[in-house]
Amino acid sequence: MTQEHKVIIGPGLGGDLKNIFRLTKNWPEKYGLQPITVPIIWKDGKLFSPKLKQITD
Repeated sequence: MTQEHKVIIGPGLGGDLKNIFRLTKNWPEKYGLQPITVPIIWKDGKLFSPKLKQITD
């Protein structure tokens, strides 16, 4: 049985996705991990819990 492992990545304050994509592009082949990059706007003054719910739903 093959298992599929996923990693959710929420970029830091800068929210730069280009470097995240570059750093994780070989994860599926090398580590068997599927990276899922979710842009999160941290400085909007909203609570984190609704943002996390949006990701996990």
